[in-house]
Amino acid sequence: MTIHPTAIIENGAEIHESASIGPYSIVEAGAVVGPDCVIESQVRIYGGTRMGRGNRVSHGATLGSAPQDLSYRPDKAKPLTIGDFNQFRECANISQGIKTDQGTRIGSHNYFMAFSHVGHDCQVGDHNILANSATLAGHVALEHHIFLSGQVAVHQFCRIGAYAMGQPWPGQHGSARPGGQAGDPGLPFCPAFVGTGAPALFHPGRSGPGAP
Repeated sequence: MTIHPTAIIENGAEIHESASIGPYSIVEAGAVVGPDCVIESQVRIYGGTRMGRGNRVSHGATLGSAPQDLSYRPDKAKPLTIGDFNQFRECANISQGIKTDQGTRIGSHNYFMAFSHVGHDCQVGDHNILANSATLAGHVALEHHIFLSGQVAVHQFCRIGAYAMGQPWPGQHGSARPGGQAGDPGLPFCPAFVGTGAPALFHPGRSGPGAP
């Protein structure tokens, strides 16, 4: 285990012996950091966060922070559960849960680019990419192999199907069928993901960038 001398590890935090914690990072009591995780500088991992193997958390990211919900109270907090081999880039923010027993859940092999945000009680599957500043409101469900472009905003309670692709104009507040695409500026307020041709790079069996 490698812990920088300026890092703060509260009593009750569980850090696997193969994990590393960078300078000025904070791991609160009750948090669990799994094997081979790399926590870079000035990261904060809040209590109630549990992460599996091989996750990398870049500078300034916050995992398991209090939900941005006016009804939140600390006694209502639900966990943030993270799988394996995810990357959380600079200043990504993932909220803990508040209104469902399972809380917020992140699967495995996801990539959260800088300043992306996952709201409370979201359910994120595997092999998804959220580009810079992409945002999920509360209770959003992402299936798997989804790509959300930079600044895409997904409204609360939406469900995005596998292999869908979202564009950043002007905002996504409808659910999406598997393999769909959203963001056509000709569609007022982008009510739903539409079309199946554009996300070919992410289609099962395809090769090339973004293929599984």
